Amino acid sequence: MKQSKMKVASLCAWPAGSQDRAAKQRVTPRLCRRFAVGGFSALVSIAGLAPGAIRVAGAQTHATSAALTGTITAEFDAGLTFDSNALGVSWWNKVASEFHKKYPHATLKLVNISGNLAAYTTKLALQFRTPASAPDVIQINSQYLGEFAAAGDLLPLNRYVARGEIPGWASYPANVKADDTFNGTVFGIDEGENIGALIFNKSMLQKAGVKLPWKPTTWAQVISAAEAVKAHDPGVYPLGIAAGTATAAGGIAQGTGHLIYGSSTPTIYDGTKHRWVVSSPGLSQVMSFYRSVFGDGLGVPVSYLFESNAIGELPTLMSEGKLAIAIGENWYPGAFALKGTGETWPAAKKVVGAAPIPTRTGQAPGSASALQAWAVAVSKDSKQTALDLGLVKIMQSNANIVSMANTAGFVPPEPSLAHAPAFVHLAPLQSVIAGYLSAAKPLPSYEPGYAAWVDGIEQATAKLASDPNGTTVAAALALVKSTVSAQLGASKVEVLP
Repeated sequence: MKQSKMKVASLCAWPAGSQDRAAKQRVTPRLCRRFAVGGFSALVSIAGLAPGAIRVAGAQTHATSAALTGTITAEFDAGLTFDSNALGVSWWNKVASEFHKKYPHATLKLVNISGNLAAYTTKLALQFRTPASAPDVIQINSQYLGEFAAAGDLLPLNRYVARGEIPGWASYPANVKADDTFNGTVFGIDEGENIGALIFNKSMLQKAGVKLPWKPTTWAQVISAAEAVKAHDPGVYPLGIAAGTATAAGGIAQGTGHLIYGSSTPTIYDGTKHRWVVSSPGLSQVMSFYRSVFGDGLGVPVSYLFESNAIGELPTLMSEGKLAIAIGENWYPGAFALKGTGETWPAAKKVVGAAPIPTRTGQAPGSASALQAWAVAVSKDSKQTALDLGLVKIMQSNANIVSMANTAGFVPPEPSLAHAPAFVHLAPLQSVIAGYLSAAKPLPSYEPGYAAWVDGIEQATAKLASDPNGTTVAAALALVKSTVSAQLGASKVEVLP
């Protein structure tokens, strides 16, 4: 594996006891929760729990928090959700300490599942097969929340949010609430958001003749700036965007999805006909954008984009002065500046800029982004619902949400927290990028067949990235259609005029 000072390696793929463990601790680990592929899954107990974290269990017989008894299990992947396993352990230890202070006669068992996103969700799915093995509370990526809800594994939370029992929920924007709501039923509570943004090196743009402050209003202006960078310095990569299948659903949530939602026809799934859109004017525009980027030599080489840690390559290249613009994410500034998760880039505070990802022609609403998050959910088979919800409330406190945002690279789901000093001062542009949340839209990941649609889109972007001059837009769309149809059947796909 190539080494660099800001290399974001796929932590989930590092086996326990590896001789490269020290190197693992030095890299910036935000990629790990960004859909890294490959690796392993092992059930481990969390190390270093606060004293008194494991207590004698008993029956839940009283309504007051001080008298509640019983045992609940919370499952998560500390290194997948947070910037590192150590940061996740520390956050969960604090939560456990607060839980046992509030519920002194109850037991909270913390189970840290180490692996990649696919391994983690597979492990949860296996445990949910029987009530006896199902955890009580889980952290889960919102792109997989719908699968567990559809399987009947999760507790509907409507009555609890309606009664104001979940801190912050009433103030969550509608798009954040929609991320956890399926067919009118709330199954999760978002803990932190990932949204798209244009992240760029101001110095590189300025040297190329691009006027600052840079806030493009169309895709054409993004391409124009990238062309100016190439003309000024052919030795750098002007524009980075996710392409290919290496990062699975991550390529949609942190790349293609932003553009689709900014196209003239931003429909991904036809809920009336229950069909996936495999060809449309909007998808044609997205594929044309990809063809321009890679056909004109503006993109990052596929040797980076097709690696399992591809999502982390873009901020790495930017920190090395090799990449000018990225269709990136809110977590980039923290990856550059957050101490304790890797080597920092001190110049980022002055050098890095951000702007919303524009819609294709500047059409309303002017900017666009896909939205995905990590959420907390409760098992419908849990016998300790009062304790489960008590844990959720502790997790959702303002202090814990801000702490998670800082150590996991999230935008807080409650807008006012994006202005909290602890969040704003962590890294440059924190509150600026958080302001883009209102334009973000959840992906229809809870609909059956989402994985097949993802595969089709990413097969097409892989083809355009690797052979742009030999691949027409029509051929790319035909590949999307054939890939999705082969997996779901012709009756499950739709072509929009």
